[in-house]
Amino acid sequence: MPLDYDIRIKDLLSVPGKALKAKKIIVLSLSIIIAAILFNGFGHLAGLIGNPKGGDIISGQFFIPLKIISFNSIPAQIIFYLGSILGIFAIMIGFMAVAAIDFEESRGNRFFSLLDSMKFALGKIKQLFLSEAAIVIFIGFIVLLGIIVGLISRIPVLGPILYSVFFLFPNFVVALFAVLIAIVSVLSVMI
Repeated sequence: MPLDYDIRIKDLLSVPGKALKAKKIIVLSLSIIIAAILFNGFGHLAGLIGNPKGGDIISGQFFIPLKIISFNSIPAQIIFYLGSILGIFAIMIGFMAVAAIDFEESRGNRFFSLLDSMKFALGKIKQLFLSEAAIVIFIGFIVLLGIIVGLISRIPVLGPILYSVFFLFPNFVVALFAVLIAIVSVLSVMI
């Protein structure tokens, strides 16, 4: 069955009905619950590591440990941010499962189950991680190039001249491209 890409008014009016199907709500609810468990578990673990009297933190912030984001120790910060990243990936996996349900529905397979969509999404974890890692590595490469340009500009007489020569083309264009990549990375988390 060929896919129909024509946009009609009746198709736009049916979007909320398609979005509020039970399968999609259950898949995204499960991913949000898993993300909350990861975020809270790692947050409380970081609170226990960062604060010797961890019982005070858990009793004061039971569900979401928002007041303990400013940790004193680096291992606690690493654990907290790792839990935050894993929570974001859990939500992204849920979005991927919903996208699989939508894709199969557009192909005419209305019997694509919840478990099949979750298996599909869990099978694509490596690709999801690598795509996000590629964006982060590319932004890191652009930052490294900025550091190199900053070091070149510190050369006593020749540095400011080289910096002004290379300012417009490589530096300005690369900075605009870095902003574009940062926006793409934020949108890729949501999409």
